[in-house]
Amino acid sequence: MTLQGKINVLQRLVIAAFWLLFSLLGFWHFYAIWRTAVDVPILDEWFLFEKDGLILGWSSKFLFAFQNEHRLLITRIFYWLNYQIFDLNFKYQIIFDVFLFAAMVAMSYWLIVRKNGLQGNLAALLGLGVFATNLPYEIHSWAVLSNMAVVMTALLVGTYLLFYSKNSLVLGLACLLFFLAIYSFAGAMSAVVVIIFFYVSASILEWQPRRVIQSLVVAAAIVLSIGLWFLDYQKNPGHPPYQMPWSVPFWDYFIELTSLGFGYTQPNRWISWLCLFLVVLSLGAALYRSRQFKQDSSAILFLSVFCLGVLAMMASISLGRAGFGVFQAKSSRYSMLPMFLPMLSVAFFSFVPKLRMFGATAVGLVVVFGIWDNFSMEQYYKIRSDRLQGRYCLKKLYLRPETNPTGVCPKITIPIDLKEPLERARKLQVNFVRSWQRPFR
Repeated sequence: MTLQGKINVLQRLVIAAFWLLFSLLGFWHFYAIWRTAVDVPILDEWFLFEKDGLILGWSSKFLFAFQNEHRLLITRIFYWLNYQIFDLNFKYQIIFDVFLFAAMVAMSYWLIVRKNGLQGNLAALLGLGVFATNLPYEIHSWAVLSNMAVVMTALLVGTYLLFYSKNSLVLGLACLLFFLAIYSFAGAMSAVVVIIFFYVSASILEWQPRRVIQSLVVAAAIVLSIGLWFLDYQKNPGHPPYQMPWSVPFWDYFIELTSLGFGYTQPNRWISWLCLFLVVLSLGAALYRSRQFKQDSSAILFLSVFCLGVLAMMASISLGRAGFGVFQAKSSRYSMLPMFLPMLSVAFFSFVPKLRMFGATAVGLVVVFGIWDNFSMEQYYKIRSDRLQGRYCLKKLYLRPETNPTGVCPKITIPIDLKEPLERARKLQVNFVRSWQRPFR
C-alpha cells in the first residue's frame, strides 16, 4: 500500500472514530436528560399559568402573547398540543425538545458540512461535535426553550431556500419559516432582516425581473410580519438599558458570546477576540474569493448570509443583555447561536485553498481546547434537584398552604406568589405532583 493509501485509511478510521464517539455522546446526553427530566415547571415556564396563558385555550391572545420580550408562538403551540395529549407533562416536552435538537443538528450537518464536501474534514466535524457537549444544557432542561432548535432550523433552511430556489411556493415556505422564527424568538428578527436585505440585494444585482419581484414580495411579507410583531410591545422594566454597538460593554459581551460557541464557558478577553478573529477572517476570505472567482458563489453566498444572520442575532442579544455583565454572556440558553460559528468558519476556510489547512487547524485546535471540559452531566442533575425540591414545595402549597403564606417556591421560580398560578393549573386539571403515591425519582 502506498503512503497516500495508508493516509487515506488512517483518515477514514479517524472519521469513523469521531462518528462513534459522537453517537455515544448523543446517547449519553439523551439518557441523562431522560433520567433528570421532571414534570414540574421552572422559572419562565410559569407563564403558562398567567392570565394570558393556557387558560385561554387555542386563541390568538394565548398564541401571540409576549413573554418578556418574545412572542413564543412555536413554544405555545407545542405546549397546547402537550396539554391536549398528555395533560401538560413537562418531562415529555423536554424529551420532545431533544428530538427537535437532533433534527437541527442533522440539518446543519447536511447543509453546512455534507453539501460542501466537508464530511471528511475533521475540523468541520469537530465544529459539529460542539453540539454533543453540555453547552446547551439549559436548552435540554427547560421545556420553554423548545423554540431555539426550531428557530435555528427555520433560519438555516429558510436561507437555503431563498438562495437555491426560484419557485414561488418554495419562497412562500421560506417566508413561513422566517415568520415562525420571528414570532418564536425576538433575536431572530435581526437575523431575518439581514438575510432579506442580502437576498433582495443579490436579486437586484442579478437583475432578473421575475427574481426581483419575488424578492420584493418576500421582503414586503417580512416587513408586515415585523410591523405586526411590535403591536403591544413593551420593554421589560426589569432589564438593564440597551448597550449600543459603539459602547465597550456591548463588545465585551459580544466577544464572550462568540467564544461560548467554541466551548469557552469562562470569560477570557484574548480567547474571545481570537474566536471572533477566526470567524471574521474566514468569512471575509470566502467573500473575497467569491468576488474574484465565480465558482462556489452560491454556496458561499448562502453560508455567508446565514452566518451574518447568526451574528446579527448575537448582536441583538448583546444590545439587550450586555447591561447584565459579561458573565451573563456565558449563559447556556444562548449557546445554540454561536455554536454554529466553528462549523461555518471551517466551511468558509475550505473555499480558500491558501487558507484551507491553516483555517482547519486553527479552528480545530481552538475548539478542542474549548470543549474538552464540557461533557459533565452535573448541570442536568442540579436542575433535577431544583425541580424536585420545587415539587415538594408545590405539594405543601396544595395540601397545607398555611405553611407557606408567601406562596413562593424559590428553586423553581422568581419570588412570586404561586397561589394564583396554581389555582389556574387546578382549573386546567394540571397536576405537578402526580408522584405523591410513590417515591420521587
